[in-house]
Amino acid sequence: MKKYAELFLTILLAVNILIGLILTAYPLFNMVLNSIIILLALGLTSWVNRREINQAFFISLSFIIPAMTFLELLIGFLSPARFQNNWGLIIIILLVAFEILLTAAVVKRSKATSTK
Repeated sequence: MKKYAELFLTILLAVNILIGLILTAYPLFNMVLNSIIILLALGLTSWVNRREINQAFFISLSFIIPAMTFLELLIGFLSPARFQNNWGLIIIILLVAFEILLTAAVVKRSKATSTK
């Protein structure tokens, strides 16, 4: 199951790039933003899959990371196609920071409980 999440995100990245190149209604800025979001989700998923994490934490992260990634992608689709004064981008940065902090805390907590 762990490998399927990474495969799905890789396919999603390829589809996002292809759709971004084909559709003129999908601005380049949003395509790049969503590609970065997918790459970050792929990195977090790989990080979680490569660590020895408590099963309960792993199951929780298996739901939290995709749910937050979906929310980030939705905001990325709807955000304006500019860098300055972009509240959608600010919300995405805050969500990604929360995701990274949560994952780091879970990995650290799992290490602490596994060494006891």
